[in-house]
Amino acid sequence: MSPPPGSAESTQAPEQYRSQLDILVSLLQVANAVPDMADPILLGQMVETLQEGATAAPLPGVPDLLRSWKAALHDLGRSGDGLSRDDLVQMTLWFVGLQEHAGGRLDREGRHMLAQLPEAIAWLPRLSPNFTHAVARRLDAGAMIAAAPAPPVVETNVSENPALIEISNDTAHDVADVAEGAFADGALMQDADASDIDLYCTDQNQASIWIGQEELDLTRQAIVEQVMPLAQAWAETPDADANAPIVEELAYQCQLIVNVLELIGTPALAHGMSAVHEGIERRDPAVLPEHVAMWCGALLGAIEQPGHEAADLLGSVAPTLSGLDDAWTRALSDELARIVIGMDPALIAQRKTVAAFEDIGLSPADDVLPNVLEGMLRELPDNTARLGASVRALADTRSPEPIDEARRVAHTLKGDANTVGIRGLASLTHALEDILIVLAKRPDLLNDDCADLLTSV
Repeated sequence: MSPPPGSAESTQAPEQYRSQLDILVSLLQVANAVPDMADPILLGQMVETLQEGATAAPLPGVPDLLRSWKAALHDLGRSGDGLSRDDLVQMTLWFVGLQEHAGGRLDREGRHMLAQLPEAIAWLPRLSPNFTHAVARRLDAGAMIAAAPAPPVVETNVSENPALIEISNDTAHDVADVAEGAFADGALMQDADASDIDLYCTDQNQASIWIGQEELDLTRQAIVEQVMPLAQAWAETPDADANAPIVEELAYQCQLIVNVLELIGTPALAHGMSAVHEGIERRDPAVLPEHVAMWCGALLGAIEQPGHEAADLLGSVAPTLSGLDDAWTRALSDELARIVIGMDPALIAQRKTVAAFEDIGLSPADDVLPNVLEGMLRELPDNTARLGASVRALADTRSPEPIDEARRVAHTLKGDANTVGIRGLASLTHALEDILIVLAKRPDLLNDDCADLLTSV
């Protein structure tokens, strides 16, 4: 069982993790000057140790990212290839960002950049948008847990009251068991039964569950573009040996959707999707391709138009899945009744609307590594040229096609600027990216005034 928060053992784990991370970053800094020191197998072993420390801390989301680094480094080592200088710069940048996150100094934007592995490193896996978004939410959740103030200590002499002793012991075990199940390896409700769902939903009372349009779009994209075609391919390939890669990929995509549903605060939906995933993995004869398609279609309808009717629809396709009983159905109905599509007003209220002097500065941070800054400045002319070309094409043609390229480059520039501490560039590209996100959804808003604004930037 995990140690309770505040105990000596629980406070040692993050310190040990940060120490391991500092050692890795120091090695990367040296390897930037002497690339031969960057042995992929050694780095992979260090990242694996770091992953174990992040799991023990716990730091939600971090183990998922380190797992990708570890696998990629091991593959690189087995192939006999090494890391280039550019690879080392990008890797150092990323792990310096992880240091900032471990120290609680990374803001929400920085955490979302951390969730995306460096695209410039060719041997790293390309993470799906759903996975990236899920990990970003895990990182946010971890930051909120770390920032939460400790509850006040109330000294009570329970030894004088046997009833208090019994209540205290029972409560301690219950709380520890729930905490262990909720945060083990960052997986909320992964192995929960129906009674766990009822307990989890009851804790939320009747609070609204806000699902942003971006989260909804990502989930829709995963279902329509990934899960549905894979389910159809599975149905069209009845031979078990031939369809094995298809079923494996389908199970993986379903697990990504489970992660997203957990992190947007819908444990009952996540539990249902987890039942689908587990049925696919164990080749349950009751979970056939048509059942997967029916469930995911009903899931998409439930998220887009939540409510009791949507819960009834999902419940009607649940009997083929194990572990989804009446208690789950009740929890699902309560959950879908509280879903609201849109931006949480509390988050909107936190947005900054007026730029301060430090938000427009163009000087890099005092403690930025010279080789990291040099790498960023070396790539800056090419990135700005690509951004300018795509924005001009967008303004001239009024076609939505250049938006994706412009968003990608603006996102890259924003991440690089945040890493080296050039706040003015980070703020500008952040605002530009926000505008491009809106235009991608509403291309009709691209009028003359908007086009002039974009080209003036």
